[in-house]
Amino acid sequence: FGLKPENVTLTDGSVVAMGYVLKVFGEPGKNLICATPTFGMYKVYADMQGMNTIFVHYEDDYTFDINKMLDQIDDNTGLVSLVNPSMPIGNVYSEEDIRKVILKAKEHNAQVIIDEAYYYFYDKTSLELIKEFDNVIILRTFSKMLSLPAVRMGVIISNPDNIQYVNN
Repeated sequence: FGLKPENVTLTDGSVVAMGYVLKVFGEPGKNLICATPTFGMYKVYADMQGMNTIFVHYEDDYTFDINKMLDQIDDNTGLVSLVNPSMPIGNVYSEEDIRKVILKAKEHNAQVIIDEAYYYFYDKTSLELIKEFDNVIILRTFSKMLSLPAVRMGVIISNPDNIQYVNN
């Protein structure tokens, strides 16, 4: 991926990676903001950390209004999750919309999780954004396209400081 070892840590699958990120960066009483429907473990891990989960719903025609998510980001936001491409809806976020979320989250000292579990089915990635922003954490799994679910291998990709916090 053109990254340095200090930008990556391997985990026991991306679900465990997600749990690590929420344990390390999730603060009790803060909000986790997610589009819904989404992978159910986000709320489970947020509940375990004492976080509030704020769901931003898709429109009736299955489009997603990024402004509704941006409106939810405030000083009580700890984490924002963007599953890109999403599951089960299958929509994708434009780089412009992802940048808007990252910048708004940064204003409020929040981390942005970009869950790329299904990135093999989409020709874009947000990897370059970890070089530009210190509040971006990318999750990936090797179980989807590579057909390796039994290996239980996931990866967290971020800046070296965030990776060190997770490794600790």
